[in-house]
Amino acid sequence: MIEAAAIISAIIGHWDDFFIIIVLLLFNACIEFWQSRKASNALAAWKKGLSSNCYSFA
Repeated sequence: MIEAAAIISAIIGHWDDFFIIIVLLLFNACIEFWQSRKASNALAAWKKGLSSNCYSFA
């Protein structure tokens, strides 16, 4: 939805608003990528730790 605000700001010529929105969108994308990477690393570490503690008595 905020992408639409950026497009509308560009169409009506509010360049300051447009650039601020674009910077915030890029910042948000970087934060989301970083959090996703941290979550993937945490999940991989959890799976590695989990597999070493499983025993079968069959």
